[in-house]
Amino acid sequence: ARVPTSSANPLGVYDAGTALWAQGKGKQEQPDDQNQAEDQRDQQSAAAFGEGESDSAEGRRASYRAVLEKKLSVAERAVASNPTCVPLHLERLRLCRELWEPAALAKEWKKLVFLHPNNGTLWREYLLFTQSHFSTFTVSRVNAAYGKCPEHAQCGARRPVLVSHLAIPGTEEEMLDLFIQQCHFLRQCGHSEKAVSLFQALMDFTFLSSLIVSEACPPGSR
Repeated sequence: ARVPTSSANPLGVYDAGTALWAQGKGKQEQPDDQNQAEDQRDQQSAAAFGEGESDSAEGRRASYRAVLEKKLSVAERAVASNPTCVPLHLERLRLCRELWEPAALAKEWKKLVFLHPNNGTLWREYLLFTQSHFSTFTVSRVNAAYGKCPEHAQCGARRPVLVSHLAIPGTEEEMLDLFIQQCHFLRQCGHSEKAVSLFQALMDFTFLSSLIVSEACPPGSR
């Protein structure tokens, strides 16, 4: 049916509801009320989505932790059966890193290098741990660990107090690698002068130590 024309609908194109609204007789939805309703729906949807995501994330973390604990249990049994196998100890500590408190983990690392002081691979992993474990990291502490490394790692015949730990073949090469690692660490920390001075000291010791000994000791006293 054709809508009759009027002053509010001169062309007759409005429907009855629109024509009444144009005459001020219809009910208009307030924009603020509409926006508020949309905001409430959005908030409810976001809350429901966030709750679902939170539950899902918690479930994944719990599942991941359960898997880690099972792996750690296997590693601990393997270490108990092979207490002298350093790679097994390293795998165990790698798993413990995500499960243990920082203080307990650092204590376990110190215990391990005390029990195996002549293992260069273990020292390298321990020093990398001290550099990357930020909750216990300080430059002075890492440098102190580097200072202890050559003293303990070369503990065979040169350290009679530790004759139970004979020097492992290739120890000197391991110590050289750790020396270079320490110099890179100092450079990364902004202590480039210390790194250069360490290289200079090593070169002087390597190429000039025999001359210094010859000059200091009479021929019959050596």
